[in-house]
Amino acid sequence: KPFKDPDELIQNLSAEEFKSRMETARNSFFYEISIMEKEYHMEDPEEKTKFMNEAAKKCLSFENEIERNNYIEAFSREYGIHSEDFRHLVNRIGAELVGTSYRPKEQKSENRKHIDDGYVQAQKFILTWLCEDVTLFRVLEGILDEKDFIEEPYAEIAGMLFHQYHTEGEVVPAKIISTFRSKEEQSLATSFFNSELIIADKPEDKEKALNEVVRHIKKYSLDHQSRTVADISELSNIIQEKKKLEKMYISFNGGKK
Repeated sequence: KPFKDPDELIQNLSAEEFKSRMETARNSFFYEISIMEKEYHMEDPEEKTKFMNEAAKKCLSFENEIERNNYIEAFSREYGIHSEDFRHLVNRIGAELVGTSYRPKEQKSENRKHIDDGYVQAQKFILTWLCEDVTLFRVLEGILDEKDFIEEPYAEIAGMLFHQYHTEGEVVPAKIISTFRSKEEQSLATSFFNSELIIADKPEDKEKALNEVVRHIKKYSLDHQSRTVADISELSNIIQEKKKLEKMYISFNGGKK
């Protein structure tokens, strides 16, 4: 008999046959996963990472992309992790097994454009706030730094601000503005120092605004890292940081809670 492509075989199945096949395979898949899980101490982050890596390899046994994606999503739901993070892990391990490098495709959509725009505004807001109140550097220490600013020219300005504060203990706008050559760049840099920051007077409202902006920037930064990271252990750390971000609360009195 002539060879048939797995994708073609899947497409030729009826809805009932496909459902039956998926249910049987799912039961077998999760049975093997449950047996494998017993070999690892899931409370230990390192052990759990090893388990996730082995589970990712297990997903690679499904040659059909539709099936593989179904199991990636099912496994993610079962173990309470983000499906996109686990999908990146599966694809990265798959690439490593065949000796190639993995570079996730950038997803472009109107929805993401709005997220990017919101991130740009969040960057400008917090940088202006840092210029206006240098005590905010102390509050954000260990929480937010220049590496979390990705979009230019905000990343460059953030680098200058943090460097100037850490080396001189203050922010001198004129020094930063003078480093830019074009009038357009100087004008943009000047806008950070001359913008009037509108923030509520109540401490609790200021804290709420700070947490929303920082959480927005950190989430975008971690998402960006997860799309470009090349090391599996680094990806595991990013996943843990995302979980911490959900519970994070910054206080003006004591930093992160």
